[in-house]
Amino acid sequence: MNYADRNQVEDMREQLEAQLRPALTCECPAVADEDVIPMGGNGRDGRFFASVNESTKPAEDLWWLWLGRCQTCRTDWLIAQEERIYDDFFVVRVTPETADAIRNVAHWPQRWLTYEGVLRTWRTLSRPCRFLDYMAPSLLWTVEDIRRGRPDITVAEMADLLGIEESHVKDILKYQCS
Repeated sequence: MNYADRNQVEDMREQLEAQLRPALTCECPAVADEDVIPMGGNGRDGRFFASVNESTKPAEDLWWLWLGRCQTCRTDWLIAQEERIYDDFFVVRVTPETADAIRNVAHWPQRWLTYEGVLRTWRTLSRPCRFLDYMAPSLLWTVEDIRRGRPDITVAEMADLLGIEESHVKDILKYQCS
């Protein structure tokens, strides 16, 4: 195999996975208790969400957060999706007791109740996208959401969460104020 040929490498990866991957009825056993699942790409998200469906959602303003349940193995997953900056799903396997507390009394874990909390988690586990459009709408919306959640956040903190330069954040803030 020519390892410099990306297509050959991907073909070999697919062949190996077909040979080595046990016949799973769902993707849950192949997912860590806390895991990052990229959107698109290698199809891992499609395999996971083929059996994991939304079972409970919090208030509408927490659009990134939901509780999912695997229809095959009945595993409950706390899921945060971030498609603006990171293009990933972050999934955490939760106990039946935690899932029941979410479903029955809307007791959501504090970890991701703010969009800043979601981005902070991602910053440690993933890499932000690189934007061709300097003023991409997803960057503008995210800066708005972060500032709405914590108006006193510094430019340096925002830049870190977004994976961009401080000067870029300053330009976004100027643009939003104009």
